[in-house]
Formats: sequence, C-alpha cells, structure tokens
Amino acid sequence: MSFLPIVERELRLAARRKSTYHFRFWTATIAAGAGLIALLLAGMGPSRGGQGGPPFTLLTSYTFGLCLLAGVLLTSDCLSQEKREGTLGLLFLTPLKGYDVVLGKFVARGLNAFYGLLALLPITALPVLAGGVTGAEFWRMALALANALFISLAAGLLVSALGRDPQGVLARTFGLLLFLAAGLPALAALRKLFRLSANWLYLALPSPSFPFLHARDSLYVGRPGLFWWALVVSQLLGWTFLGLASRLLPQLWQDRNPTNETPLSKWLKRNRCDAVQRTRARAHLLPINPVLWLASRDSAVRRLVWVVVAGWGVVVLIGVVTSPADFWWAIFAGKGCAFLLKLLLAAQACRLFSQGRSDGSLEVLLCTPLPDAEILRGQWMALRRIFLGPVAVFLALTFMPFVFPFFYGVAKGSWAQMGLGVFDSAMGTAMVAWMAVSVVADMFAVCWYGLWLGLTSRRPSWAPALTVLFVLVLPGLVFCETFPPLSFCSLSVLSDLVFISFSTSRLGQNLRGVLARQSVNRSLRSRPGGQ
Repeated sequence: MSFLPIVERELRLAARRKSTYHFRFWTATIAAGAGLIALLLAGMGPSRGGQGGPPFTLLTSYTFGLCLLAGVLLTSDCLSQEKREGTLGLLFLTPLKGYDVVLGKFVARGLNAFYGLLALLPITALPVLAGGVTGAEFWRMALALANALFISLAAGLLVSALGRDPQGVLARTFGLLLFLAAGLPALAALRKLFRLSANWLYLALPSPSFPFLHARDSLYVGRPGLFWWALVVSQLLGWTFLGLASRLLPQLWQDRNPTNETPLSKWLKRNRCDAVQRTRARAHLLPINPVLWLASRDSAVRRLVWVVVAGWGVVVLIGVVTSPADFWWAIFAGKGCAFLLKLLLAAQACRLFSQGRSDGSLEVLLCTPLPDAEILRGQWMALRRIFLGPVAVFLALTFMPFVFPFFYGVAKGSWAQMGLGVFDSAMGTAMVAWMAVSVVADMFAVCWYGLWLGLTSRRPSWAPALTVLFVLVLPGLVFCETFPPLSFCSLSVLSDLVFISFSTSRLGQNLRGVLARQSVNRSLRSRPGGQ
C-alpha cells in the first residue's frame, strides 16, 4: 500500500472534477471585480500617495474571514457524517491508520478552499501597484492567510472527530475558532486595561489573528519577531489539532459513550430530556401546525441565540461605561454580532429540508395531505418563534450607545457639549436604523434562500454554507461594503430583494414535484456515466 493512499486518491479525483476549476475561476472573477471597484473608489480620494492601503486591508479582511469560516463550513461535519452513516468503521477494517483518514478528509475538503485562496492572492496583490503596500507586506499577509486557513480546517477536523450531531459540531467548531480568533486577542488586550505584565501578550500567539494583524508594516517594523513566533506557534497548534484527531478517531468512531456531554451541551438540550415539557409543547404546537412542532423540538438553537444576544448586551454595557462619548465601535461590533445571528438563522432555515432529505423524513412529510403552503408557513412560524424575540432585543441594545452621548453632554453641563451630544445621537440613531433595515433584509433573504437550497442542493449538508456565501459574503464583497465611506449605504439590500423574489417564486411551486425531480436527478447521476 502506498503512503497516504486516501490523500493520493482525493488528489486524483479532484484533478478530474470540473468543480475544482470552476470554483477557482469564479472565485478569482468575483474577487477581481471587487478589487477593481475598491481601487477605483480609492483613486477618487484626495490622497495620491497611498491609495493601495484601504483596498488591501478590505480585501485581506474578507479573505481572512472566509479562511476562518472554511473549518465551519467544510470540515466540521466530515468525520461526524461518516459516523452517522456508519461508513467510518469500514475504513478501519482495512490497514488504514487514523492519520490516513484524517489527512484524506483534510485534503478532500480543503483542496478547493486552498485553490480559492491561491486565486484570491493575485487580486490582493493589486494594491501593491497602487502604492501604500510593500511587496514584503503582501507576502507576510499571504503566509498569515494560509496559516488561518490551515488552522480553521484542522480545528474543524478535530471537533468532527469528537462529535456526531451535525448541529453540535458546527456550533463547537464555530465557538473554538471564535475563541482562537477573537477570544485570545481579547485576553491579551486586558494587559493594557489592567496594567498587567508584558508577558500577557503571549497569550495571543496561538491565535490566527495575531499573524494577520502583525503582517502589516505598521506593526511588523517595531517587533518583527512577534509575527514569526506567532506564525510558528499557530502552525504547531494546527498540527496538534490534526495529531489529536488522528489519535482519537480510531478510539471514538464507535461512540462507546454517547451520553458523555459537556455541561454547556446539557444545558442547551435540557428541555429534550423532560417528557412533561415535550408533551406540553406537542399539545400546544401540533394543533397550530405540525411543521411548527416538528421544527421547534430542539431548544438548543433558541438558547444559543439568547446566549449571543446576552453576550452583546454585556459588550454594550462595558462600552457605554468605558467610553460614553464614543459610539462608532457599536456600529462595527453590532455588524459582527448580527453576522453571528445570521449564521445561526441560516443553519436553522436549512435544517428542516436538508436534514429531512438526508434521513428520509421529508419524503414521509410530503406523503401526508398537508398542503405545501402549510409546510412553509409552519417553518416560518418556527423561525419567528426562535429568532423574533432575540433579534428585537439585539436591535434595541444596539440603539443604546447612541442615546448616551446626549446624557454625557448634559452631565458635562455645557451647551456646546449638549448640542454636540444631540447631533451625535441623531446621526448615530439614523445610521443604526439603516443598519437595522439591512439586518432584517439579510435575515429575510437568508430564510427564503436557505429554504430553497435546503430543498434543492445536491449536498444537503452544504446548504447552510452556500446560503451564507451567496447571501451574506459575496454581496458584501461586491457591493459598497468594499469601500469604507460607502459601507453604510448597504446596497446589498438590493441583492436581498433578488434572493427573496427568486426563492419565493421557486418555493411557490409544487414542493412534491421539486423533490421528485431531485430524486430523479440523483438516480441519474448514480448510474455509470451519469446517463
């Protein structure tokens, strides 16, 4: 047997797949369009010396975010899916080792992501020609982006080797990457707040964000060793993830102790184990709509959404106390929290149809006399029941930092400060109101397009990832959010309207006919030659 046979097989298969080349082509095409728009808008500015700096920052920031999401969208459910389908044990009946399977999955799921990064790097190099960015800075950034992609894919494989539930592994992978990318730098930032020792900074070295931030010349020139040490430490962390997954997978693939859950997962699923509450919920929801009861049985997502909103409330409280006169941080931080809520909404919107297609329960549901309109209505009622309250609280909390500048001016006791506070409050409230409109439009688009992809996607498990990519990531990259002065115009609302109109028209058709066509297409593709 050759060395790493699964890796060799996946590389040969990827070389023959058309999707490998199509993905790279469209990634480069979209990035080239966004990069040219950013450079043109930057050239309209008054400065002529460093026009490449802002476009370079924005393009690399979007690329860094996509690299971090690769583990959540590509590798977090690859091994756990094999566990659920019962095919993982067949691999271990052969002479294959744990590292053969783990590295094979790493190559199979990460190859397109790596090709996409290779297609994006020449586009991110265009600002070097415009000035303001050096060649060494670009190459350091390329290393930092490749490092972030590697850590993200490795973290997803480790979580997938330890878990089994599709929603659970997605949530744990996202939480782990969020802790690495944002939690560790936040802990390191406490050094200045509490005047701790300088060694506190080394807590952020395993974070993929540390090399990404220190790749810029403004931070690299002062302490160049920090970038290289962070790159080495984070690489070691990624290889540790792969080593642990290779070591633990042969021992955990049978799930000998499936009840061994963390306290957080037990708290999120607490209502599942209460038979009285399940019976009460069934008696209340089933007469309203059977799909509403079916989609509302899992309380974990609802609790997780409230955890995100509660965390945002803590951030708002700390920001108001520490900087009452400054509110710009709330706009950018609020967009980040809203993106988390949209990710959870995408996963939940796709869940009923995609999971039903995987386990066959959707065919059983469509065999009932329940009309198609009632199926969609029940799904929408379930989504409103889970997300309406938390989203309303989130938007209310986002408005809070813009009320305090007025009271801060009153506390100062000067008419000038009071007038400035009123002006700042009015401007901030208007901007947050438009951001709220954009958030609501994004959520409607995510719901409708997620339902459509959950029903029609060739790979149902990829429906949430494709929804996030098409509805949230690509419009934000192509439209005005590629340039800071126009980032608050939220022209991506236009794309939301397109996704909503397309999905509503498609879902207005016969769902049973759509599912039947999907079954016929799958049977045709399963034949030799695809005929």
